[in-house]
Amino acid sequence: MYADIKKTCAKCKKASFWLTAAEQEACQKQNVPLPDHCPACRTKSASAEVSSALATLEQVRSGQDAFLAKILPDPSALFQDIQQLMSQATAPIYTRPRTFWEWWQNVDLQAQQMEKKLRAGNQADQLLQQRLGILRQYLDIAKTMHEAKEAQMEQHQKKLRGYLETLQLEEAIAEQQALRDERIKTHQLEEARKQNQILAELQPPPPVKPVDPVKQAVNNHRRQLKAKATATQLVISDFLKELQKVFRANVEDTVKATRIRAVLETYKQEVDALPKGIRAFLEEVEQAEEVGRD
Repeated sequence: MYADIKKTCAKCKKASFWLTAAEQEACQKQNVPLPDHCPACRTKSASAEVSSALATLEQVRSGQDAFLAKILPDPSALFQDIQQLMSQATAPIYTRPRTFWEWWQNVDLQAQQMEKKLRAGNQADQLLQQRLGILRQYLDIAKTMHEAKEAQMEQHQKKLRGYLETLQLEEAIAEQQALRDERIKTHQLEEARKQNQILAELQPPPPVKPVDPVKQAVNNHRRQLKAKATATQLVISDFLKELQKVFRANVEDTVKATRIRAVLETYKQEVDALPKGIRAFLEEVEQAEEVGRD
């Protein structure tokens, strides 16, 4: 026979609760240890474990890794049955009068409710431990994958750093090579200058021959005549080009003759300097103008 006993909560150390004889008998039948936490602490503990597991799972599923989001289960579906069992285990005990049949069969309504609540709590605890174990395995897999990904990224960064250092070393070598070539060239020029200076000291150059002043004057006069002839040729060439440009222009004859006269005045040339065809054209136009005025 069992008797009601009063126990102190092993968690909060403050609250005390009663274990009825029916609860003790139900625990013995189901081969489960007697509860040592008060009902409030039991509900808070189970709710906290479920809430923590749900939060952790949702955080992992909503991360950047799409593969983990696919393989991890839905938190609402993973703990839905546990929450249902917990709601049954924490439901209040209600009292009602027994029916005649229940009185005849000596049915203890409170003991039945307690047995049902204990059975639901035991099943919820077993399922919770099972699901938490599964969740830990999923999290271990996620952690392993995350570490492998970080190791891969670190290896890739090392390769990039190595490649960058290689490029910097090649650039430094190329710069030193260019500077070395310039130094060698400068050194060669300096040595050549020193060698020429030494040769000039050992073998002085022959004395400069005196220049004949008459010959120098004749050469200067020839250069002046050549320069004047070249300038005259350039003026004549420009004069002829302007004449051809004016003569080929698509304008009236009187306008064309006026322009030819302007070119003559600009280059200070006489009519005799005109080409034969242009001179004949100019004389013909001027004669026609004189006849028209008469």
